[in-house]
Amino acid sequence: MNKTILSLITALTLIAAIACGRGTHIKKSVSYQGDMMRVKVYAKVNGRQVHDYDKEFNVAGLNKAERETMAKRIMDSLDLPDDTGK
Repeated sequence: MNKTILSLITALTLIAAIACGRGTHIKKSVSYQGDMMRVKVYAKVNGRQVHDYDKEFNVAGLNKAERETMAKRIMDSLDLPDDTGK
């Protein structure tokens, strides 16, 4: 009985570990420090890295709406897959 339970737990753990490596995983962040905007994107599809983007942009003189538009255009240019879960 104990051996069966241990085998079942081991099997479920392995299945969960394999499932975690599948699907679409995307991490996005936009941060500001003074006149600099940093955009970071890490995307993985079916366990394969498709994007590892990390760039800084000088946004001096841009208002909040212009900064947000710039960040959105950068994200759009990366042609990211649909991120059902961030």
